[in-house]
Amino acid sequence: MAPDLDDDLIRAEAEAALRLHRDGRRDEALSRAMDLAIQHKRSSPLALNLSGDRRRNRRRNRRRSRGAADDDKALAGKQAKFAATCYKMSLDAVPDCVETFAAYGEALVGTGMWKPAWDAFMRAAAIAHPADPAVHRLGGYGRSAGLTRGERVEMAKARLRRAIDCYSNARCEDAVAEVLATVEHHGAASAVHGAAKLADRYPSSARAQCLPAYVARARRGGAASPATATTPRHKTLRRALATMDTAARTFDRSLVVALFRAKLLACLHDYDAAEAECRRALAVDNPDDPAAHEIPLGSVIGEEYDDMVSSLRKQLSDLQKKLVLLAVHDWASMESEKQAQILSVSIDELREHYSKIDQIAANTVSEARRFSKAHGSWCFWICPRCSGQCAGKKFLDTASLLEHLRNKHPDDLWVNLKAFLDTKLCGKFKTENASQDGYSCHDEVLQFQSIDGMIELVLNLPPGGMKSETLSEMRRRKCSELAEILDRIKKKLRACPKDLSSSEFDQVRSEMQDLWLKFTEMSVFDYREAVVPLARMYQWKELKKRISEDGSIIAAWSIDDIFGDVPDASEEKNVSAEHDSLDEKVGHQTGENKVTNKSDNLKDDGFAIRCDIVVVNKLVVKEPVVQPADLERLGMVCKCNDDLCTLNHTLSFAQVAKLKFLEFFLGCFIPPTRVCRSLLSMFNYYP
Repeated sequence: MAPDLDDDLIRAEAEAALRLHRDGRRDEALSRAMDLAIQHKRSSPLALNLSGDRRRNRRRNRRRSRGAADDDKALAGKQAKFAATCYKMSLDAVPDCVETFAAYGEALVGTGMWKPAWDAFMRAAAIAHPADPAVHRLGGYGRSAGLTRGERVEMAKARLRRAIDCYSNARCEDAVAEVLATVEHHGAASAVHGAAKLADRYPSSARAQCLPAYVARARRGGAASPATATTPRHKTLRRALATMDTAARTFDRSLVVALFRAKLLACLHDYDAAEAECRRALAVDNPDDPAAHEIPLGSVIGEEYDDMVSSLRKQLSDLQKKLVLLAVHDWASMESEKQAQILSVSIDELREHYSKIDQIAANTVSEARRFSKAHGSWCFWICPRCSGQCAGKKFLDTASLLEHLRNKHPDDLWVNLKAFLDTKLCGKFKTENASQDGYSCHDEVLQFQSIDGMIELVLNLPPGGMKSETLSEMRRRKCSELAEILDRIKKKLRACPKDLSSSEFDQVRSEMQDLWLKFTEMSVFDYREAVVPLARMYQWKELKKRISEDGSIIAAWSIDDIFGDVPDASEEKNVSAEHDSLDEKVGHQTGENKVTNKSDNLKDDGFAIRCDIVVVNKLVVKEPVVQPADLERLGMVCKCNDDLCTLNHTLSFAQVAKLKFLEFFLGCFIPPTRVCRSLLSMFNYYP
């Protein structure tokens, strides 16, 4: 036998084997890990743990393979037995490693040795002073990088908790598979009793508790019901939701449970609760192992724990975006009077709403209302010195601001600057209170023209939702930007030629005036910049509330659309011949509006997508030559009240009729370009 290498060299060899595994060279990685363990089985717990991890991982993936044959299951059992042997030898050398005990117990579960597995878990839980896992283990995918010893020990304890949870779910794994086989071969109705019986028998198994809801969902697929329906489908989904509510309270760290529950809520039009569940789940740290809860086995994408968690978090994030699409379709089915109520937001109701949930936002709305009522404007100028007495100063015109800067902040800058500015630029320019893009404000009521801005805002929210920024924070951020402009003005003044009649002086003077205009524009503090996003979020809240209460909305989308997988956009690259012929026809008829299959040719008129696609750029049908049906074949879904179709939007996207999200827009409207950009990003299309 070759002599043992020192610890550093063994670790380097182990890391090389792990890199092979991550690169997809699974067999080679497993072989190197086994060789390393055999050579150093008496001196290196790290090598033994690595070999055990690779074997246990291979065993779990074989078990998770859908429709795994009996010989595969037998091989998986042998791999679990080998992994357990490696872990046992490692524990003989390092008996106080919690993470190794957790892995050992999981390997014993894979061999069906339930009592020894439970004993291993209990011994790990009783360790008073756990060893640092980083000394004897490589960890997974960099999760322990940069952590302290105490943090690594806590992660090891979380790993033990997940292992115990896997134990609870593995006890009923075969029984769950039998119920799912009944669903597949005899229909979901035949499996209802078996699923309920299994849930009663295994109360500590998330998989068993979710099984009745899974079977109920399988029974009631198809078109969705109105929000307040009393149909059998609706009642079945309600009962399934009640089951998932209980499961979510018991297994609050399970992303699988959270995702299933959120989808059920979406099917029942309760988008607000579904969104809240997604947000809660995304905030869970060290969630339960998805492989222990998935129904059926292998339904969660990924081999390692981190991969599966990442996959589920992406699904939760995508579901949040899909909720917006569902709500937009329901909006199109809503009565015009109810739409008008949502589009109109009074400052008073906005303040009352946020006073209950977000005091920072409520204070922002109250201060904006007071200022607008006192001065008839939403805007004022601020001093770039955001500290001291200047922090709360508000100037209603540029002349007042310049006078303040000269008197309170004496500097040669202001004296010299006046010589460079046109008299008009030093005059009393007041802020205008004209209608902004997409909305207007009269009598303390914000009147929005559409929900496009709301859609764009919600689609681009971070996973945790919008965070309220105080007015003082907004002011400090603006002051920092203004300070940079002042520095540029000072540099220009110092470099200014003394000859006032020279061409260089005229050029510097022009640049100085441009900088001053930029300074005065950026010095404007517009309360609407803070209030309008709050109003949009209030609109979103109200829209979700109205949809959940409105029994007249009939969804055109199906339950399977919510629970089904999103199609892979990368597969949508080929364009049919009929599309090409239609492109030529449209391009010929519209003259200046040209259709091309090279997205590289697009500039500001559209946004490009990274694949060879048919692009319709500024397609404007001015003559009755293109019918709605032709546009659908082209990839643009459009429904019109008459036989003619007129499009005034700038659009550019690939085969959109084949993308799920456009099914939600059938019969309502074509979204504007910026909304399309946000929607397509969730399908891995990026401009």
